[in-house]
Amino acid sequence: MTALRTVLLAVTAVATLGTGVACVSTPALAGQNAAAQAEDRAVTRDQILARAQVWIDAGVPYSTTNRRDGYRTDCSGFVSHAWTASTGFTTRSLPSISHRITKDDLRPGDAVLRNPDLDGMGHVRLFTGWADAAKTVMRTYEQTSPTTVAREHTWSAVVAGGYLPYRYNNVIDNITSAPGRPPSGDAKAEIKPSGEVR
Repeated sequence: MTALRTVLLAVTAVATLGTGVACVSTPALAGQNAAAQAEDRAVTRDQILARAQVWIDAGVPYSTTNRRDGYRTDCSGFVSHAWTASTGFTTRSLPSISHRITKDDLRPGDAVLRNPDLDGMGHVRLFTGWADAAKTVMRTYEQTSPTTVAREHTWSAVVAGGYLPYRYNNVIDNITSAPGRPPSGDAKAEIKPSGEVR
């Protein structure tokens, strides 16, 4: 697994888009899916949002080399952390632990991912909900320069930017709290103050 982590951390391209969103891409990894999938843990949607909220509250600075809670503090490290992934995946490798879904299937804790194969730059945002009943404006948490933030994006801009919705393969469907609020019930007992799942 050490070799896999080393390869995952080998960043080959870093760029900043006009919006100030920093993006990272790495080489695709053969055989990663089977090895990584076996180690990734199940997590509830409440736990995903609570883990993400820890970085939002802390205002974690963006970096492709710094780490927090064992994950790179870039966009894909942030989503890997929220999803309790076995390692810090990249925008290129996150699809190996998730699967495509439709816009109508998006639920809090899912992600919208811009594939780096489009032009060498990728980005991922954690979906937290819709701002309107018509589903034209989405709310997200994302790790970007200068720090982790909560933002709203129009769906038309998301699609135009090449983003696609994804769901973590090991998510447990529950939602007992709104984004930005602590979880209630059993999920709260499962989250340490650091946001780590027990």
